[in-house]
Amino acid sequence: VGALAGVVGSMAALEAIKLITGAGDPFSGRLLLYDGLAGTARTVRVAPDPDCPDCGGA
Repeated sequence: VGALAGVVGSMAALEAIKLITGAGDPFSGRLLLYDGLAGTARTVRVAPDPDCPDCGGA
């Protein structure tokens, strides 16, 4: 369990770095689903909520 928290924390930190520096392709508008037991990951597109004041106009 501890190792999984480290993996997910590192992935979150990498996404923050990509957003701050503009490097790479951030997961904006996508959700990363990581299965630590199987060691697999996949992404799912997430539509912005039209009622959200932050992302509704995105």
